[in-house]
Amino acid sequence: MKSLRIAWTYHTGELGEDFARAGKLTFEATPVLAFGSLYLETATNIVIALDPVTGKERWRYNPRVENGAAVERVGLQTMFRFELKNPN
Repeated sequence: MKSLRIAWTYHTGELGEDFARAGKLTFEATPVLAFGSLYLETATNIVIALDPVTGKERWRYNPRVENGAAVERVGLQTMFRFELKNPN
């Protein structure tokens, strides 16, 4: 463990603006490595693909989830990948 070093960091850019309780916006995702990208989902359901070597963003999908005053606590727990190798 002594030889481990941080390779890169990534910031989603979500700061909780427009939420009734911005301080309750949490990020608890477990990234998924698949198809040569590292995928994560933010607390507001934005899906991001990163280059696993450099940490650079490859793409981002924002489904435009409503985040108005009625939203008091937002947090995402997990995202997963399932691939069926032989469907027969």
